[in-house]
Amino acid sequence: MLHLEWFGKGEDEVCGKNQLSTKRVELAGRAHHARCLNAAGVSQSDTSDTDSVKTEDLDDDARMRADWEAKHGKHEDMDEDDLYSILDISHLGFSASQPQIKKAYQRAVLIHHPDKKGGVEDEAFLKVQKAWEVLGNAAKRRGYDSQFAFDDSIPGNVLATGADFYATFEPVFTRNARFSVRKPVPHLGDAKTGAEKVKKFYNFWLGFESWREFSKFDEFHDGDIENAGSRIERRWMTRQNEIQRNKRKKKEIARVQDLVQRAKSLDPRVAHYTATEKAEKEALQQAKVDKKLALEQEKLEKETREQDQADRILREEKEIALKKKQERQKTIKAYKEAKATLENLADQIKDIMLCGKVHGALYNITEHHKLDAEALQPFIVMLEAGDFDELFLGEQKIADDKEAALNPGAPKIHRAVAQVVETEPVSSKPEATPWSHAEISYLSKAVKKFPGGSRNRWMIISQYMNGMTGATVERSPEECIAQSKVKITINAEAAFEDFKATVAAPAPEEEGDVWTSEQQTALEQALKKYPGSMEKNARWKAVAKDVPDKNKKECVDRFKFLRQTLMQQKEQA
Repeated sequence: MLHLEWFGKGEDEVCGKNQLSTKRVELAGRAHHARCLNAAGVSQSDTSDTDSVKTEDLDDDARMRADWEAKHGKHEDMDEDDLYSILDISHLGFSASQPQIKKAYQRAVLIHHPDKKGGVEDEAFLKVQKAWEVLGNAAKRRGYDSQFAFDDSIPGNVLATGADFYATFEPVFTRNARFSVRKPVPHLGDAKTGAEKVKKFYNFWLGFESWREFSKFDEFHDGDIENAGSRIERRWMTRQNEIQRNKRKKKEIARVQDLVQRAKSLDPRVAHYTATEKAEKEALQQAKVDKKLALEQEKLEKETREQDQADRILREEKEIALKKKQERQKTIKAYKEAKATLENLADQIKDIMLCGKVHGALYNITEHHKLDAEALQPFIVMLEAGDFDELFLGEQKIADDKEAALNPGAPKIHRAVAQVVETEPVSSKPEATPWSHAEISYLSKAVKKFPGGSRNRWMIISQYMNGMTGATVERSPEECIAQSKVKITINAEAAFEDFKATVAAPAPEEEGDVWTSEQQTALEQALKKYPGSMEKNARWKAVAKDVPDKNKKECVDRFKFLRQTLMQQKEQA
């Protein structure tokens, strides 16, 4: 069973029902202690006199410190031997390298080893071992080197009268450089040192990393910590040491930074290059501002130029449009005046038939030369002179041009049909002359070309019929009306005979374009000899060589004429 001893009652109490192994447990703590005193009827104020420390009223650190001092007394620093002297390298001191320390230790061991002294371990050998344990360990060596006397003083914020900056601060930086983790440490330099090296120097010291530690000022040393009464007490001792070291480390960092800031504020080189950099920065800023202003000015000028150009173009376009409008108005006015003049002249014709015929011709002429007053001037002259034949010829030429535009082969076909018609005998009574196939074809086209509702339709159709190429019989409007009502039938055999006659006896060409039967035969043979699959230009050159007294152009024209004639005959059939 679990056995619990309750102070003050003098009896045992049993807890639980199961059989357990017996274990003695002692209660502890200030609250338990106070409860026990109250149970015994003892006042807490009676347990200590007025001069004793009331540990229950203090914090844990103060209580543990009081307990430790009560047991061990206050800590007093003990003077120790110089470890560098023990290894016989005091002349090197903290500047000694690890290989030098190791070599010195090996030499000292050979001298003081117990085997050299008959197996007796003397105090000198123990000191050598201790020196090696400290100096051979980088961390312990730093703690040991940090306890040497060191001048922490730094120059003031103002140089003394006549004092040299470099002579004042160089020894201080050299003295503090011994604690630098990073090597090599840059020197302060002199008045001739460049700005880059000066900046590098101060940047190094502003980020200065010191290995200096302050373990020699620890309140509790290794022996004290190892002999602590409990783990909690050891932790407390270690924490107290760390607190003191950190405080001193912060003071050391602040001291070095204060040294750097004082030196930098008094350094004439810093003042010089700071002023230079400031001037360069201001010049750069001013250059940027000037550049920005120049760009803005250039942009403004460009926009102004573009706007001026756009305004100028718009103004010119308006002027051109206005000019065109004025010219068109003048053209319309001149055309209307010329047209009115033509109509007035036509109205003055006393012959009604002739007057109507002239009006019909003028309608075609004015429609063809729309808004062209200059083109109407020759017709005005014709009417003023009474030259109606020339007027009708001019109107007929316009009609032919229109027909040629609609059907490029029409004019040549007309000439070919006219040549056939000329070979036929003409009746002595024109009014009884029958209508030829060509006339019927032309009348059919004219009826389609000038539909019902057109002004002076049959007058215009009559003029169209009389103006066709090769016309030998003048057809009146009445004849055109009568013929248009007749049912037209075309005799295919007669048409074919007409075609044979046309091909057998081709119409006379212009002077220099007459083809003999030998030339015609040569052309036909050459066209068969040189097929159409040949390159066009090469083919016609070869054909022209085989046709006597004819060039390439004449052969081409002859071929087109024959082809158009055949097409016309097919349409009439």
